[in-house]
Amino acid sequence: MLIWKNIENQSNNVINSWMSQSDKHFLCMENKNWTETAEDISDCLKFMPKSQFKNIIGEINNKPVLTVMLGVEDFGATLNIYNILVNPDFRNKGIITKILSDLNKNKNIFNLKQTYNQIKMSVLPENKIMQAALKKSNFSNFVIDEEYLVFTKQINKNNQIEF
Repeated sequence: MLIWKNIENQSNNVINSWMSQSDKHFLCMENKNWTETAEDISDCLKFMPKSQFKNIIGEINNKPVLTVMLGVEDFGATLNIYNILVNPDFRNKGIITKILSDLNKNKNIFNLKQTYNQIKMSVLPENKIMQAALKKSNFSNFVIDEEYLVFTKQINKNNQIEF
């Protein structure tokens, strides 16, 4: 079972060690590391009404498996998944698809106040693995926003879980 924890300083070195050059490119972190990127996003969200930010790491048996940066924006209406990075030892095992599927089922796996009615994730066009995971998890076909492909998933408000 995946246990989510807030990222501590020692986790940042572990996370940064997972990133290949390709990962850095796909995560738009060629000039910044995980911590700097999270701080930038968190700072931006502070000025948005009803926003929330999480920078968390998922562990199985105390072993770090993946990390996620996400935030609620658009006056609480949108959950934006900014970055997902999987430990290389756990790649190609379907863990991203599982996380996205749980979100699609309105499971509040990230312990957020669930005000949002859509989930959004932007990816670069060459990131075929993440595109496949999003499509497999029933995210909509993308729209193009500058250089990104933006995938969305609507959540039926009638079935939304309130916390």
